[in-house]
Amino acid sequence: MKFKIVLLLSILLFIGCDDNGTEPTDTAFSNPAPADGATITSLNFVFDWEADDLPAGTRYDFYLGTNTNPPLVSTDLDQSELLTIWQRQAIAAEFLQEIHDAEQVYRDQEDTYIYNGEIVHPGIPDYWEQYLNLVMDSLDVYSYRMQNDADHFTCTATANLDNDDTIDTWKIDENNYLVHTIEDIDNPFEPGGTYYWKVVARSGDNDSLVSDTWHFSVQPSDQVLTLVSPANNATGVTDDFVFQWEFDGLATSLVSFDVYFDTTSDPSRTIRNYDNTICATPWKLQEITQQTLLELHDRQEYYHSVNDTYFGNGVTFSNSNPGNMISEYHIILYPLDIYSYTIVASENVYTCSATANLDYIDAIVDTWSIDETGTITHTVDDEPVAYQSNTTYYWKIVARYGNNQSLTSDVWSFTTE
Repeated sequence: MKFKIVLLLSILLFIGCDDNGTEPTDTAFSNPAPADGATITSLNFVFDWEADDLPAGTRYDFYLGTNTNPPLVSTDLDQSELLTIWQRQAIAAEFLQEIHDAEQVYRDQEDTYIYNGEIVHPGIPDYWEQYLNLVMDSLDVYSYRMQNDADHFTCTATANLDNDDTIDTWKIDENNYLVHTIEDIDNPFEPGGTYYWKVVARSGDNDSLVSDTWHFSVQPSDQVLTLVSPANNATGVTDDFVFQWEFDGLATSLVSFDVYFDTTSDPSRTIRNYDNTICATPWKLQEITQQTLLELHDRQEYYHSVNDTYFGNGVTFSNSNPGNMISEYHIILYPLDIYSYTIVASENVYTCSATANLDYIDAIVDTWSIDETGTITHTVDDEPVAYQSNTTYYWKIVARYGNNQSLTSDVWSFTTE
């Protein structure tokens, strides 16, 4: 996954609201970037401006929106520390990959992963140095939680980026599968849109200077979909692969992906819509949920041995709605897992069902369950494309963004072993 967004402004983007402020415009500001009236073809830009004779310690309010009188989106900013939401996400994603690499080194030496259940907040960045020799970025606002054992680990990064009820969430596991499981940002920049912005400089004595209102248009160009794996025309591909691709031209936070996959050269089965550039096959997803159910069973057995009852009656959880399953019961939810889990439990019996619609072709919901005996049952099969050996498969990606705009990749193929 590529993170190329270099915007230096922490903007909480609730575009479309009006600001009713009446402060007069002051002409002390100049040289806005993007330039007033510019057309932006890439999101690799920096919001910047110049202002004459401002005292040390000046703080800024930032206004941005689709109206000529844009709303206030962020206050009390230090221009030297400003980061966009995308840049903050990129810091977390990069650090998760560093954690993965360091965990693999540790496991090679100690035959286990480390920091099971631990939470690391931005306020204690030295925590990582003792065993993993990692240093948190001073601008990192995420909290990190490890869930692991000798053979598996996940690390979850969470942060509220815009002060609402949604928590931005990223996950990585021992396979280096990095997934953005919960997106905490509305799509702020639509291709073809025009945006207005201004800044207000405030000094310690409550004096303020208000810039002109500037505007720019967004028309990204040169979107490119690139294959990562499986390699095109690869042979001998095993059944545990995942689809991976790259998208250049927009932040992936602004793009959704439809994955088409079939045994015909013009694949028409949409197996999933994703906000990430990685996707598991239907059979891989089924394998992952069985693993999760077995690990949940181990947690249930341990809990029952201590408390003489099973936990979680009536609880439903998933990667998009984890609840307290991770924090209280240390359930490992793998990044690629798209299933929703529901527990029915009492003193001596429990069941946990796992459900997911693995395609957009029908309303059938793939369903698995496990009970207190550890028996897994596949009650409903919704596998749109089954794994077959020595078979050629075809797949493509459709990236969707902006106002009904899209980009379709080439059709790629591979042959299983």
